[in-house]
Amino acid sequence: MRPDHLFLGTPKDNLHDAAIKGRMGRGTRVNTNKLTETDVLRIRSLYPSQSQQSIADEYGVSQVLISTIVLRKTWAWLI
Repeated sequence: MRPDHLFLGTPKDNLHDAAIKGRMGRGTRVNTNKLTETDVLRIRSLYPSQSQQSIADEYGVSQVLISTIVLRKTWAWLI
């Protein structure tokens, strides 16, 4: 073990540090994601002409996830 590269911090500090250093997966780099970047862009184009629930049913995800996508709380880096 090499403790020389460690520093004290909270879990929040560690997440922030990992994000700054590009060590956090996002988008399709996260193996558990059901959606691709193309899916997310299409979802945003479908809403509001389709309901969030109908979009969720089409993609097999929850309405809450669709809401976070269209509000740009998730996948925010996609324009």
